Amino acid sequence: MRLTIVLVFILLACGLSTPSYLYGQIESVEVIDQLTESIDRSSELSKTTFTANEIYQQVTDNGGEVIVLHDGKNIQKITREIGLSWGSLTTSFYFNDDLLMKIEETEKNYRRSDDGSSLDYTNPDQVFYWEYYVFDYNYDQGVINRNGDPVFSEPVCSLYEYEDEIERIRSYFLRLQSE
Repeated sequence: MRLTIVLVFILLACGLSTPSYLYGQIESVEVIDQLTESIDRSSELSKTTFTANEIYQQVTDNGGEVIVLHDGKNIQKITREIGLSWGSLTTSFYFNDDLLMKIEETEKNYRRSDDGSSLDYTNPDQVFYWEYYVFDYNYDQGVINRNGDPVFSEPVCSLYEYEDEIERIRSYFLRLQSE
């Protein structure tokens, strides 16, 4: 009995002092930035590209693509670029051990001509940038950095709003990998 109590105490003490990243959740912006930068710089990852039409089964005004960076087993990054009549939306999802660790989202808008009659498609302006460092996915906790305000898109209120999209892309990617 005494041995059981001592073992329980030791297990609890070890569990409380174990860093959170061992459980897949990283609670450091700096560490997440280092991991995302290494994913972006890695030449060892494979790149698979799909049209947005393949994933979403609908056509957007200026097309789009979904890019998956993977190591053969695990997805490391998903980038969704959607071209719309007024600009573009780009969202990147970064993963560590199959857990979401960061989201970046950018909205770019085309400028109106001086007389307001047309859009200048040559040089869109970035009007909104948002990044979410995911510390605890289950409790929707993390750090959000935001620059600008979205003009045409709606900012996401919760990580759960991305679940269906991530799962749709992941399922499509895995299905193609198994063929």
